Amino acid sequence: MACMAEVQASTLVLTTSVTATRQWVAELLDKTTLQADQVGEYNGSIKDVRPVTVATYNIMTWRPRDDAEFTHLQLFDQRNWGLIIYDEVHLLPAPVFQVTARCVSTGLRQLLFGISVAR
Repeated sequence: MACMAEVQASTLVLTTSVTATRQWVAELLDKTTLQADQVGEYNGSIKDVRPVTVATYNIMTWRPRDDAEFTHLQLFDQRNWGLIIYDEVHLLPAPVFQVTARCVSTGLRQLLFGISVAR
């Protein structure tokens, strides 16, 4: 999260599920000085683009049919994301997830691996 403060630009966080999206939003609000109106969710049911937006890989790569364009990916291509954080980056090699890495242009990317922590 320190990288977000350093970059001082719009940030897109890509996650594996709506549950992970909500966890990210909760952690961002708890562990940073960001306010609720600065953090948005973008998934199948919520389309709230903010300076920090947390989205699922699936919504980014959704399309109505195999030969159609990636509707939601165009939205993110139109915004100047200064930082993109790929949560669970080990999933990116799958072809559907590679689309997000190829199509979203930004100057800086942060890759995060999922690590289980026993409590």
